[in-house]
Amino acid sequence: MPSPTVALRRVRLGDAPAVLDAFADEEMSRQGDVHDEATATAYTQRLVDNPYAFAVDEGGTLIGVVAITADQENRLGWFWYWTHRAHRGRGLAGRAAATVANWAMRDGGLERLELGHRVDNPASGAVARAAGFVQEGVERGKFLVDGERIDVLTYGRLRTDPWPATPGLPMDTSEDRAGRGRARVVRVIPDLPVDDLAETEDFLTGYLGMTREDLGLDWVARYTAGTGAVVQTVTRDATASDRPVLSVAVADVDAAYDEARARGYEIVHPLTTEPWGVRRFFVRTPGGHVVNVLRHRN
Repeated sequence: MPSPTVALRRVRLGDAPAVLDAFADEEMSRQGDVHDEATATAYTQRLVDNPYAFAVDEGGTLIGVVAITADQENRLGWFWYWTHRAHRGRGLAGRAAATVANWAMRDGGLERLELGHRVDNPASGAVARAAGFVQEGVERGKFLVDGERIDVLTYGRLRTDPWPATPGLPMDTSEDRAGRGRARVVRVIPDLPVDDLAETEDFLTGYLGMTREDLGLDWVARYTAGTGAVVQTVTRDATASDRPVLSVAVADVDAAYDEARARGYEIVHPLTTEPWGVRRFFVRTPGGHVVNVLRHRN
């Protein structure tokens, strides 16, 4: 009988047993701490919550993972992957990695991807090159393995780099609607209403020690802390009549917009691609608060 079709899909919580089975291989220890049902479930939940994580599926069973840990502020991501030991050597990892990397550059809003692998793992380097990555450097003696320091080779891929010729895999980016909505949240930023942007700058920078980012806009300012915490101060909105209390970045703003309308939520600012580089809409919560739902356009 022919093999079932291999394809990429979203990770599901029901994949936890397959994840646990994959981690029975001692070589998987560097991919995370998965040793029983509870840790497998927790690991799988993190994948479910990651809008850039995909399962390599064969016949309904997860046999591998390709995922990106994204830094939305800089539009870059750390790219990583693994394959169940029983399915290595089939060329699936390279095809899956190329498919996800292409999607992340084309539709996922990312402009640079990075990865690294131990110098004694040439198979991982082959996957990286198949996915269009270019070796950029060497981190000498980065890991201590069995008393020996091991170099790590580092790779990068820019959206402007040549795309790989590696054949892709079928890919389903739709959400699993069981138990969750379609608005995969990437980041949430509180929006603090102020009369003047300067009035709170000393409080946020001098007292709280945050750093102001230059957004190039005269009506909103963003401040970040070393921990990654972010807050924005807003005097008005350039194109909308309402000021939001939250800005929520999502992986697919068009899908989030469709979901909000399907649920009957009030749209107070239509889905719009704004001149400063975001595609967004405003929705009113059942409690009356206005939320800015957005995605940075490619």
